[in-house]
Amino acid sequence: MLTLFQRSTAFLLCFTLCHSLAFANSKNDTALKKLLRDEATEVKIKYNLAKTNPSFKEMRIRPLSFNGVVLLTGEVTNTKLKQQAARITRNTEGVRQVHNQLVIAGKASYLSRMSDNWLEMKVKAKIMMEEDLANSDIEVASHRGTTYLIGRVNRKQAKKAVDIANEVGGVQKIVQVFDYRR
Repeated sequence: MLTLFQRSTAFLLCFTLCHSLAFANSKNDTALKKLLRDEATEVKIKYNLAKTNPSFKEMRIRPLSFNGVVLLTGEVTNTKLKQQAARITRNTEGVRQVHNQLVIAGKASYLSRMSDNWLEMKVKAKIMMEEDLANSDIEVASHRGTTYLIGRVNRKQAKKAVDIANEVGGVQKIVQVFDYRR
């Protein structure tokens, strides 16, 4: 059962999404539509996980959606839950593909989560500051020292993004989930 706060947040997100889509009509609005669609997909996944198995509420599972491709990161306590999370995600409306990077482990400490957030922000900032990548479609997630890069880029941009992430202190491993355009 979702709390009043969770239901209100979901309602506001849906309202914003519907409002934005109803009045969007320019090229920039297309990017906004995609962003809002991805955000809505992530909310649906979180909701479906919590609804299907209440124990998912206690776990740190982060879906990151980009154009129907979903990257799952976080922790679950066993293989069965990892598989169930992937199945639920795959069956969520708007999902075309799932990259299940959930790890079987206890919940990460607060310090570990803060370190991941800091690492993610540093990588995002460096990518945004790079002239060739400033307007690229790259999302970044970090979990336990692993940095995940997801988005739609050409091969040159992908290489540049990986090189930048490699330069950031604290990045132990990089996982690429790119959709390559020509």
